Amino acid sequence: MLDGTIENYSSNAYRRVELKCQLASDVDHVHASELLRQNLAKIPNVLSDPAPLVEIFEFTDIGPKWAVFRYGLAKQVWIDQQGTPKV
Repeated sequence: MLDGTIENYSSNAYRRVELKCQLASDVDHVHASELLRQNLAKIPNVLSDPAPLVEIFEFTDIGPKWAVFRYGLAKQVWIDQQGTPKV
């Protein structure tokens, strides 16, 4: 019936939530990245280990795009993903 790999996500203690965001070209990306990391740490259900990751993944005409990865407990990720506060 299925021709592929079946992954059991419930076997992992935590899950990664990936967000992508655009940064303006005139913003100090190092400072903005630090602010974002600090504020991610204040959001409930965001794990400190593994720590949130903020990386530039693409450069565009209007500035860099970031990939933001935050981790949460598997039981909580699906519950709070829609309600994650904006930072």
